[in-house]
Amino acid sequence: MEIKVPEPITIDAISAEVARARHKFPNGKYLLAALVEEVGELSQAMMEASRGPDVSHARQPRKRYDRDDIIMEAIQVAAMAIRIIEEGDPDFPASLPPRPDIGPTDWGPEEDT
Repeated sequence: MEIKVPEPITIDAISAEVARARHKFPNGKYLLAALVEEVGELSQAMMEASRGPDVSHARQPRKRYDRDDIIMEAIQVAAMAIRIIEEGDPDFPASLPPRPDIGPTDWGPEEDT
């Protein structure tokens, strides 16, 4: 069975979001909180996009979500996860610290033997 790797456009979008997030929030504090927030936003986008039209009588109609919103939220989740992998979160000492001596090949799954 062939294992499909992520599409280059997906990786490029995630890399751009990581760069944007690092520029906007360079100190890396609260990365776990940011990840959890993004997961919540992704969940909301997916659930709301799957609902039918808003037929409630609420004063404020709920936001309409679509596939583009879901993709953007998923990219932000991936970007925060990458920041935690590469930077760790200073509020959680057990998270991965910056380790220039470890490269991505050392992080992969173990081979079946």
